[in-house]
Amino acid sequence: MKRILYTAISLFLSLSAWAQQDTLYLNSNREPVKKKAKAQECAIVQKTENGGRQVYFYTLDGKLTSISQYQKFGKTSESQILHGATHYRFSDSEQDSLLVFYKSNKRNGGATFYYPGGQVMAQCQYKNEVLNGLLQQFYEDGKLKRTEIYKNNRSCGGKLLAQDGTELTFSPFYEPARPTVNDATLVQAICKGIKLPNELFKNTEGWKQSKLTANVGVVVDATGKAIDIVILDTQHAKLDKSCFPSAVENLSHYPFIPGKINDRENTTIAVIEEPIVVMISSKRYDNPDYQ
Repeated sequence: MKRILYTAISLFLSLSAWAQQDTLYLNSNREPVKKKAKAQECAIVQKTENGGRQVYFYTLDGKLTSISQYQKFGKTSESQILHGATHYRFSDSEQDSLLVFYKSNKRNGGATFYYPGGQVMAQCQYKNEVLNGLLQQFYEDGKLKRTEIYKNNRSCGGKLLAQDGTELTFSPFYEPARPTVNDATLVQAICKGIKLPNELFKNTEGWKQSKLTANVGVVVDATGKAIDIVILDTQHAKLDKSCFPSAVENLSHYPFIPGKINDRENTTIAVIEEPIVVMISSKRYDNPDYQ
């Protein structure tokens, strides 16, 4: 009787745990799709005790690629908010390649890079998606290799050491991607096809115009192709990534010089120094024909 009761309780707990998770197929924007044929990856979404979501991302053939904590994980990319730790894995093993912390979809806090064997390769600090503060790199045996200071994603200099402690010619651990055109051209490309939500117009009075700005970074892959944008900071929460739905397509016409991590071309962020400026007028909000 006790064994039957124990089995029933175990089965109930297992079913309860399973009920707290969903399996989803996702497209290239990590938005749920119904058909596997349209999917780029899949995910298991589990509810956490604090009401958030822990999401396990897999390739379609079942390999775990990352584990992320979200404040919420909705049906659109705009309603998916990274908040907490994310573990990225090497493509050919179960070892973490990077552990980084997010706050409201932006890298904020410490980050640790790993060697394939699990040893710490580097440790650094992010603030609002870009490197700020001390970065240290280590050899696989744990000896210090590099120490440098970053400000707004750019190295301010430091020291590079051989394994025996001899000082070497310095080079940065992280080099961001660089555009091949000026910032004004990139800002124009990002803003082409801009769509502003009504919430941006509700606080204006009369015909008075107000100016809102946002600073943007372009995510560039190892081939020099723009694959995404990130809002580094903004004067209004609604002036976000969703306002620029055509940005990636428009930026595809402009090649970038790929960035590097540890002397290898890698996906990095090209920070656009010129901010995006949006003029807001209540005329737009009052006029339903405004596009």
